[in-house]
Amino acid sequence: MRFQDCSGSYVEHAYNPIHRRYEYDPAGELSRTLDKLRGETQYEYEANGQLLARNTGRVVDGEEFRYDAAANRLNFNTSRFDHVKDNRLKQWANHEYKYDAWGNLIEKVVGIVRWQTFTYDCENRLVKTETMADTQVESTSSYQYDSLGRRVAKQSEIKSQSDHKRFLWQGLRMLREESPGQSSLYLYEPGSYAPLARVDEKEGEVENKVYYFHTDQIGTPLEMTDAEGQIVWQAKYRAWGAVEKLVVNKVEQNLRFQGQYFDVETGLHYNTFRYYDPEIGRFITQDPIGLEGGFNLYGYCRNPTAWIDPLGLDWNYFLSNEDGAYYHGRASDKTSLSDVMRRHGKNEGADGVRFGTGDSISQITPRGTDYDVVRGIENAGVREKPILGRGSANVRGNIIHGMADDKLPTEKGRARVAGANNYLEGKGVSKVSSLSPIETRTAVGTATC
Repeated sequence: MRFQDCSGSYVEHAYNPIHRRYEYDPAGELSRTLDKLRGETQYEYEANGQLLARNTGRVVDGEEFRYDAAANRLNFNTSRFDHVKDNRLKQWANHEYKYDAWGNLIEKVVGIVRWQTFTYDCENRLVKTETMADTQVESTSSYQYDSLGRRVAKQSEIKSQSDHKRFLWQGLRMLREESPGQSSLYLYEPGSYAPLARVDEKEGEVENKVYYFHTDQIGTPLEMTDAEGQIVWQAKYRAWGAVEKLVVNKVEQNLRFQGQYFDVETGLHYNTFRYYDPEIGRFITQDPIGLEGGFNLYGYCRNPTAWIDPLGLDWNYFLSNEDGAYYHGRASDKTSLSDVMRRHGKNEGADGVRFGTGDSISQITPRGTDYDVVRGIENAGVREKPILGRGSANVRGNIIHGMADDKLPTEKGRARVAGANNYLEGKGVSKVSSLSPIETRTAVGTATC
């Protein structure tokens, strides 16, 4: 059973012997978890919501983080005023990194015993890797993609053991995973990348096996149980998604953060359009949508306890009061409602703050929505009311349209308008402000409810 508070945040997950409770600070950030299987964990944040520390009460398990102004990870022996040039991290702890001219990670060295190389195609997609350990080849791998950029197959060899997998997709969610003699079908929460169940079909066996996922507050699998309720897979994670320990590993389970699939041959997580390195909490290539996804093209998110980035795409929201929606916007998948609230709460004009006490924010499209559809919906929402106009001293409204008038007749503009219209029609509404919210939060002083 999963319970939510009035802000939509998960506060409790209960299933004997699995029981978790979540506590949040006034800004809506996760401050404490109580887990029957893992004990207590506390979290600390910087003023901008960036994760500062994860404390378990055990020194060996605790984590602290330091960043430059662009949210790149820094070593603790460097100045807080240092920065990572071009956001291309060259060194962290005992790791060294090298990039090609397009910003793709091509080499990763860990200490003096481990060396990885990465090869890309003309679209900056990872197609080949090799891992050396103590001067010996430990693993090799190759990857294939379809015309939409989804990974459809991989071949790997680890210590002379070969493995081949094929992947089938439902839109941008992995639906089925196939390997010689076995296939797995995945079921997800509606409108989400959080897994619910897995159905395994094995050659020679009459009955399929059904497994159930038990996830944390952001949809990361923590346990998997069989049809009898027995735990067959259980993991302990570090803050940025690296598995600290596989406590139970009776059944292979490779799903990690929402939208991510663990590749044992590299230690990376396949993240639909890029690969994520959980050791340092960032992607190994730049965001394919450029600065629209954020100012740091390698960044995953500021806070992995609340944010997810299943695709590196966007979602829509609007701000409203007793008179209805007054501001329409979009945010990166890396951004939470709490972060958007915090940003608009600091935007002050002659008519007050853009988001203040009594105002509500509503997420109206799911994370992972097609980028052009998001842009079209934003534009349609903004055009439901007059804009404030450039140079306005007021902030409680949109300053400009989502797309300029001269952009609407272009091929891209028409595609975005059509995408928005199709989305609205599919939801049975004609106006963006009539979309049913996925999640709504209301500002009550400095807290949310």
